Amino acid sequence: MALKSYKQYLETLKSLKPNIYKFDELIEDVTTHPATKRTVEGHGWTYKAAFDEQYKDILTTKSHLTGEPISRYLSIIMSPEDMYANSDMKRLMFHLTGTCTGGRCAGWSALNAVFTTTFEIDRDNGTDYHKRFLTWLADAQARDITIAGALT
Repeated sequence: MALKSYKQYLETLKSLKPNIYKFDELIEDVTTHPATKRTVEGHGWTYKAAFDEQYKDILTTKSHLTGEPISRYLSIIMSPEDMYANSDMKRLMFHLTGTCTGGRCAGWSALNAVFTTTFEIDRDNGTDYHKRFLTWLADAQARDITIAGALT
């Protein structure tokens, strides 16, 4: 499954057993709890738009690892056009949601930073971090998971 629908995204979240607490209360269902529901809905727009004929070319791309369609949020910069496309996607998501999409922009930046950093570490030290990262990334793309980041 390379691209997950909004319904599949919600089903995946509902199947999790989160260890999330807010004011000493366990949040058992992130899709309905007031503290997390809006973030889930914001992320959900990225899944909805990926299947919308008007937006899918902006929200999706082909994996450089598998050639399969993937969320652009799980892509690696391979060309200047990829950077422009990412900017277009962020701009669109701001228009659709009115805000940053729950840290997905920072998650995408982190993926690209780890891609480069592991490559350089392996080049300099003969390690296999980059290969392991690529294996993990291919799995993340296949499962269409949400990678988020945070800035303070």
